[in-house]
Amino acid sequence: AAEGGGVGQAADAIELGRSALAKIRQNLGWALAYNLVGIPVAAGILLPEYGVSLNPAAAGAMMALSSVAVVTNSLLLKVPSRSQRSFWGGLGGVFSDNEKKRG
Repeated sequence: AAEGGGVGQAADAIELGRSALAKIRQNLGWALAYNLVGIPVAAGILLPEYGVSLNPAAAGAMMALSSVAVVTNSLLLKVPSRSQRSFWGGLGGVFSDNEKKRG
């Protein structure tokens, strides 16, 4: 069990959870918008009117870029504060390993 500051650590964990959930919602919004535009274009909706079609290589590249955008956006999640690092490190999390490597 973590020593002292249990209420503060619980509050930090709740804040981290809320931030992660907000980031998940943001990623879901971007993916929805991308698919609302990308799928009809890939299906050829622009072909009859404008003569524009999307070849499979371009569609694959766009999907890869979409995945990179989601991962990059996820990496923008705030780095936990010192109290959060000690909380997660006390639970055997990844932060304890990173702290050992630095110090």
